[in-house]
Amino acid sequence: MEPRSVDVLDRSRRRMLLGFAIAFMVWQVPTVLDEVLTGRIPNQYGTYLTILAAAAGVVWLVFAISYLRTARAIARDPNAAAALDDERLRDNRSRSYAVGFWTLGGLLIMTRLLSMVWDVSVSAVSQVGLMLAVVVPIVTFLLLERE
Repeated sequence: MEPRSVDVLDRSRRRMLLGFAIAFMVWQVPTVLDEVLTGRIPNQYGTYLTILAAAAGVVWLVFAISYLRTARAIARDPNAAAALDDERLRDNRSRSYAVGFWTLGGLLIMTRLLSMVWDVSVSAVSQVGLMLAVVVPIVTFLLLERE
């Protein structure tokens, strides 16, 4: 595969990861808001949040499928696979996971401290934790991979 094709696959992979992360956030934020604000907002707004979350979930699924297709295209080409899985990329991936780990640890520490003062919804905390576990490593990886 020519270098231009590797660049195209790399850009496509980054675009899919960014879309995946944004769609996941847009899917999860209304879900968290609905959980936290239950009983405090009119039902009409809760319905809007549910519709927004459902639509974003569909968009997320489209990006997830597109990302898998891009990953398969990369895996089918040994040259592209080697070029797009070098030592720098593996290091950036590892650093991204570490940032995600410490972010989750920070969230758990903050919520534990907050729970001493306020009632903290376990469901909301787990939803925020899920969102951070997915989005933070992806965004960190994309920032580290900037050209």
